[in-house]
Amino acid sequence: MERLTADSQLAAQGWLPPGSKCVAPTAWARREGTALSSFADIDSSGRVDSLLQYLDKTDHSMSAFKAYVVAAAKRYAPGGRILDLGCGVGHDLARLAQAGLKPVGLDISNQALLRAKDSSSAVVRAAAERLPFPDDSFDGCGIERVLQHVEEPALVVAEVLRVVGPGGLV
Repeated sequence: MERLTADSQLAAQGWLPPGSKCVAPTAWARREGTALSSFADIDSSGRVDSLLQYLDKTDHSMSAFKAYVVAAAKRYAPGGRILDLGCGVGHDLARLAQAGLKPVGLDISNQALLRAKDSSSAVVRAAAERLPFPDDSFDGCGIERVLQHVEEPALVVAEVLRVVGPGGLV
């Protein structure tokens, strides 16, 4: 049986002209010379303070969901190393550490990481498309509200699967 690509599936359903390529929203925005979201590049947005304040506000409103994620990580990877990909200002790093896990935060924003260092000393500045960690170096990975801000979400997911060990929690 022929395996259909996402592009061919979209074309078959009439959402994309045959032979066209589906372009990630962030790539389209860059090509069009516009920003899809200021979160794609916080440091150059001109709105650093308001964006970081937004992260603070949404952290509170999502606290029940975040508690569930931490409980799952604690249950399925007790005491394990957890990558918080797109850690922002570090709220989840503090939660994970309080649950007895060993969190490592990664973000592309230097300004967000300056705040995240208040929650954890284990923070790394890097692009999600090229994670600077060896294969199978984590027991799990949390990735929340990140994929819509990167040019190649599939590449980010592949990198996450590379660095999370077999049977790890994603």
